[in-house]
Amino acid sequence: MLGLWALAFAAAVGAFFQLTDSSANSSAATSILLSAAGLFFIGLLLFPSAFYAFQHITGRPKPQTKLPGSSFALIIFLLPLALGLGQLISNQNFAWLALPPLHLVTTALAVAWLLWLALRGLQPGSAQRAWGAFGSGLTLTPFFAFAIEITGIVILLIFVIIYIGLNPELARAFESASRLAERLGPDSRQMLEALQPVFSDPFLIILFLGSLSLIVPLIEELLKPIGVYLLLGRRLNPSQGFALGAICGAGYALVESLMTSAGPEAWASTSAARVGTSAMHIFTAALSGYALVRAKNERRYLQLAGTYLTNVALHGLWNVMAVLSTAAALGLGDQNGFVPAHLIVSSWIVLFVLAIGSIVLLNVSNHRLRAAAVPITRKVRSTSRR
Repeated sequence: MLGLWALAFAAAVGAFFQLTDSSANSSAATSILLSAAGLFFIGLLLFPSAFYAFQHITGRPKPQTKLPGSSFALIIFLLPLALGLGQLISNQNFAWLALPPLHLVTTALAVAWLLWLALRGLQPGSAQRAWGAFGSGLTLTPFFAFAIEITGIVILLIFVIIYIGLNPELARAFESASRLAERLGPDSRQMLEALQPVFSDPFLIILFLGSLSLIVPLIEELLKPIGVYLLLGRRLNPSQGFALGAICGAGYALVESLMTSAGPEAWASTSAARVGTSAMHIFTAALSGYALVRAKNERRYLQLAGTYLTNVALHGLWNVMAVLSTAAALGLGDQNGFVPAHLIVSSWIVLFVLAIGSIVLLNVSNHRLRAAAVPITRKVRSTSRR
């Protein structure tokens, strides 16, 4: 908590220095403040885990996890209002002050609703267990994923540098883009046009998309249910594995959404898109938690491997489609010859289908787990009466 708050304070101080500098970009300062608010909020959310752990150490009884009732579903209607309000204030002079708290509220609303959809009617266990799983998703998964991915990026950059050095046309393109960036800024359209040979190179495209669609999902889908790994020594049932996996995924989704902050101009669209990403993270982590417990209890290792590969494929498809949709935002469509327009439109459709599909499957999976638990509960009650 203290470490995250220290980072948040340092980021906020840097942003305020930018705001007082008339030559600095206020949009960049706002983006930094959004990240600072996210770091502070993540630290704050670690407090319940520490509190319940302290209660356990002092020998106090463990309270069970309490979930809100069906009326909680209505909070989803607040999300469009929050996004609309953010869009209205994004171009105002006070956006740097109003957007950070709105960023926290919007992200928390989306993740809380998705988590409620996954957990309703299920019982993950004690409050200490649930908040501990959430805390692992907030901290352990991002830390290990970031460390491994940074190592991979360094190795990838070495290969790219060697490849560009052996290709004179690509080397000239980078030199031209570098000169344009110094003169016109990194967002210059001319700089993107100068980099056309890079965007069109088959090897670099395969290397980039392969990393996003395979390497990153392999790492993140392995690490997302880290809280379930830590609890496999306990007597968990599959529905608890599903619930705890969803909680871990919600923690990771919250961190990713809070720290993936765009400038004020694109804040509303980015925040809306993050709802789908959060649904995908929570759904795949829940499936992994379910499969892990079944593999532990029933030796269903093939099901575990199949679930993992399915999650990797779903995550990889999401990443590729997200890259294509980002290409549209950067203006890399048919007019520049980089990405065909029909692929960009298709990417938006696929992302929408994946987002809605993740939400629907979360709901269906929860319903089936609750239905499967009813006969077991009745059988236990009948035995106790006898």
